[in-house]
Parts: sequence; structure tokens; C-alpha cells
Amino acid sequence: MHNQGPSMRSPFTLSAIFAALAVCSGATHANLLVNGSFEALDASAAPYYVRSFASTPGWTQYADGVDLIHNNYEQPSLPVLVDASDGVQFLDMNQGGAIGGLFQVVGASAGIAYTLQLDITAWATNSVPGSVGYQLYDPVSNAVLAQGSLTDAVADNSWATVSLTATALSGSIGVNIYGISAHQAGMGVDNVVLSAVPEPGNWALLLAGAGLLQLQLRRQRR
Repeated sequence: MHNQGPSMRSPFTLSAIFAALAVCSGATHANLLVNGSFEALDASAAPYYVRSFASTPGWTQYADGVDLIHNNYEQPSLPVLVDASDGVQFLDMNQGGAIGGLFQVVGASAGIAYTLQLDITAWATNSVPGSVGYQLYDPVSNAVLAQGSLTDAVADNSWATVSLTATALSGSIGVNIYGISAHQAGMGVDNVVLSAVPEPGNWALLLAGAGLLQLQLRRQRR
């Protein structure tokens, strides 16, 4: 009877550990942005793109030149040379020689770090490279917390994943994405994710849960 004790308790113990790990992992990696992959509006009807200031639900567009592009889109003599990195649609940030810009503000906790990750590519090849900039900023003071950019020239059906991390100064944090110059390689953006960085306490809980899980599995094998 003594040897059966751990095995009899293991279903509850293991399920509790898995639940704790799932809660911690999900809470720290959930995307805080709305419509981060730009699938909320269907652009599949010909001509497979939408250009308007309302084409990206959840986002606020402040500069012309943002197109919502479906994988089937083709310009005369200029087909889309990449597919979306997530889903079937992505954003073009410099349509028709005009640069685009849009932002989104979400709730945050002051003093907590947040990571922004997004995919960028040149979806059309022109003679001049194109660039996309991205920022984390504080909507209260309008201070830029972190920023970066990526330049690409050749559409090769591959996406580059970039990221940056910054600590929130107030109860909200903003994401800003923008084209840097016009008359350049068509620059695409997709799969934009903003997530909170796990606090030390969460990491400790995750490690403790993993240790308990390993111990329980050893007991089961014995």
C-alpha cells in the first residue's frame, strides 16, 4: 500500500502542475494586439487588396500608403512575390509611392517589460531598397521607448523576424509601424505580436512546476 501512494495521487498532482504551467505560459505569451496578422478584414475579392484608412481593424492609420494585401493579389506585370507569413494577408507599407503608418495602443502595467515582434519582407523588387520602422512608445508622454528598422531589396519569399523590448512607463503602451521612404521596394509587414515579458516570480513558478513534474515522473517510474 505504501508504494501505491504516489501513483494514486499522481493524476491530480500532474493535472495541477500542467494547469499551473499552462496559465503562466499563456499569460506571458498572449498577443495583446488586436488583428496582429491583419486577417480581420477579408481582402480576397478582386483585386485582392484594400486601401483605405479603415482597412486594418484594431489599428489607427495616420499616413497614406497602407494596403491590405491578399496572397492572390497581382499588379499588372508585378505579381506578389511572397505569401503572408501568418494567415493569407499582410500589409504593404509604401503603396503607390506614398509611405504608410499606423499604430495601436493597449493596456499595460507600469514597470513591466513588453516585447514587440513582427515579420518584415520586400514583397516586390525595385531598383531601390525599402525600409520599415517600428517602435514601442508611451502614449501618455509620447516618449519612444525602443525602436528599430529593417531594410530589404529583393523579394525572395522569405520573412525576417525582428523584435525589441521596452518597459512600460504608464498604464498603456503603443506600437507604431511605418514606412521610411517612398519609391522603394514594396515592403510588407505581418504577424505583429506584443506580449508581456514574464516577471521573475512567473519564471520561478514555471521552474518549480517543471521540477515537480520531473519528480512526479520519477516516482511513477519507480
